[in-house]
Amino acid sequence: MTAASATEAFCEPVLDELDRPQFERALHVDGLDQEIAQLRLRLREGLRNRPDDTKLLHAGLRLLVQALLAQRRLSPTQAEHLSDAAIEVIEAFGASLIEAGSDEEAVEQAVSEEANGEGVDE
Repeated sequence: MTAASATEAFCEPVLDELDRPQFERALHVDGLDQEIAQLRLRLREGLRNRPDDTKLLHAGLRLLVQALLAQRRLSPTQAEHLSDAAIEVIEAFGASLIEAGSDEEAVEQAVSEEANGEGVDE
């Protein structure tokens, strides 16, 4: 039994009709490039839609780093540096979201004051 047929035999009972064709296509994908791209998209989506969900972001980042490790076969030191760099990017992104939120509040307040005639110089 080949590895692909063993995987099929193992997974077949839990797949519904909609998953089976996708599973068949997934069996023929080589490498991790597409999976890593998907992980990056999902991480970006999580950062945008749920920036306060640190558990989700940590899990997604950890999975991305593991996939990159598998793809590149990084040494533990390289993996640590990659992880640190990714954390810095996420922290910077979070800080920019907080800063953007503050800017939006200031703009909304200025617009409100302008509408109420409070910010108009006569």
